Amino acid sequence: MLSIHVVLDYYDKAKVDKVPSKPLTLTTLYQQSGKAQNQQGFLTMTRVGKQVSFGSAAPGSSHDSIFVKQVTTQPYDISVLEISNVINVAITSSPSYAPNASPPRKALAPGPNKSPLASPPKTTRSDIPAADAPSTITDSDAPDNTSAASIASASAILFIFASACFMLTMI
Repeated sequence: MLSIHVVLDYYDKAKVDKVPSKPLTLTTLYQQSGKAQNQQGFLTMTRVGKQVSFGSAAPGSSHDSIFVKQVTTQPYDISVLEISNVINVAITSSPSYAPNASPPRKALAPGPNKSPLASPPKTTRSDIPAADAPSTITDSDAPDNTSAASIASASAILFIFASACFMLTMI
């Protein structure tokens, strides 16, 4: 499992070592996307004794990820830090969904009568070729939106990480 939080500020080992014991709030790329809710797009970084801990700023999230080492850096441009655990975000509210559609309105007046000669011939189910028959895909066969969104998010994160690594090799 790959879990990366892209912080929109430069932090290398020297800057992490100077973190005060007062929690710092860090803005992430997820916050800038506009999709974050309830502080989910922010991380907190706090000095605990001689160690620096990281966690989600969302209410109810744990702060049990400890700074391990600096993986690589290009000073003042990009740095990659290793931490001890995945930073999980507590979900304090259910996701918002679009409201249910209102029922269709009844027609106010009947439509114009069509001449019986212009109407197409009636067919029975046995007259329809199998290739033209309506599909019987059920909702359980379709992928749910949350897994598709998770795959898209994971792909975007992986792409950002790969791009950052590629940029570091070019510098």
